[in-house]
Amino acid sequence: MGKKILKIPSIDSHRLNMQTVRGKNDTMIANEFFLLHEKFTQDKVLEGLASTTINGHKENFKYFNKYINEEYQSGADCIAIDSEVLKGYVYVNYYSLVL
Repeated sequence: MGKKILKIPSIDSHRLNMQTVRGKNDTMIANEFFLLHEKFTQDKVLEGLASTTINGHKENFKYFNKYINEEYQSGADCIAIDSEVLKGYVYVNYYSLVL
């Protein structure tokens, strides 16, 4: 039996979900962010991305989760993810290696 490709409409469901969760606010609780990432990953699996790509997403997200736990030392239901948190993560994991 050959592989069958599942065609999915071009609507980015993870993007629509994020807009719904965020609403008019620029922050989101970490638990919501983690849930949306899981849905994003599921969408990418259904789109047929290679397993190495999916595993790369998951591995990178583990680093982000570790950063959140170490940097903020609070429950995921208490941490608001916003652009400053994401910038801090990028700085710590990229720019600190360059300097």
